[in-house]
Amino acid sequence: MNFFSEKLHRYIERHMSASCSSMRCAQEKILYGVLGVGAVVLLFPYLLGVVLAGQIGLWSVVVIDSLAYLWLLFLVCYRPLSYRARVYGLLFLIEFLALSLLAITGNQGAGWLWLFLAPVLATLLLDSR
Repeated sequence: MNFFSEKLHRYIERHMSASCSSMRCAQEKILYGVLGVGAVVLLFPYLLGVVLAGQIGLWSVVVIDSLAYLWLLFLVCYRPLSYRARVYGLLFLIEFLALSLLAITGNQGAGWLWLFLAPVLATLLLDSR
């Protein structure tokens, strides 16, 4: 566990801007922590979900999961993106997943949870007060 902690700490330090207030530094740590952990931890459910959905013929789920994970990797790996662009990209990803889940599963799925998560993350990551 210490190995992953060190890697995440180095990833966050590498992506943080040189001059930032304490609030901005906290926001950047939250964002890059979410992106870094998400890229690693979500790889296994992504692969499992794609394999299982492919076996039962849910190709829309395979496409949606693949697009979502590729977008997450883009947000993590594309260096020229600014902080605000990464935040809006993450919020777009959350909304995309929420609407996709609602379209596929209806009212019974976790789409509503994702829809309620987006404004909370937006407040945490974009508010400068």
